Amino acid sequence: MHDPLNNSDSQKRNKLPRSRILRGRGAFDRVFRNGTRLSGAVVDARYLVTGLPGTMVKTGFAAGRKSGGAPQRNRLKRLMREAWRLNQHPVNEANARRQPPAELHIVLIAKKKAPLFEQVVQDVQAHAYAIAGLSGADTQTAQHTHT
Repeated sequence: MHDPLNNSDSQKRNKLPRSRILRGRGAFDRVFRNGTRLSGAVVDARYLVTGLPGTMVKTGFAAGRKSGGAPQRNRLKRLMREAWRLNQHPVNEANARRQPPAELHIVLIAKKKAPLFEQVVQDVQAHAYAIAGLSGADTQTAQHTHT
C-alpha cells in the first residue's frame, strides 16, 4: 500500500546532510566578500559560484549579534535551516544542469530578532528561486548588488 506521507523519494529529497552545510570562516568570508547579495524582509542571502569542480550546493546560516543572545541566534539558524531544507530543490536542480559544473556556496543571514517561521520560509523560498534563475552563466548581469 502506498503511503503519500511516507514517500521515500520525498524523504530523500528533503534531507540536508552535513556535507551540504557550508563550514569554516574562510568559506563564509569568500561568500561575503565576493558573492551576490539578495535582500528579503527577514532573511538576506549571499551566493557565490566557486569555480570548484562538482555540482554540490553548500549552504551556511548566520545570525549576527543584533539578532539577540545565543539562544535567539541559534533559534534563527534552526528556522533558516528548516526553511532551506524544504525549499532547496530549485537551486539543487539548476546547479546540477550548470555548464561547466561548479560548486555553489550560499549564506542565509537573519535580519530580525523574532520572525515568524512563515516569514522565514517566504524569504528563503524567494531567494531559492532567484538563485536558481540567476546562478547560471548570467550571474554577471544580475540586477542585485555585488558587495
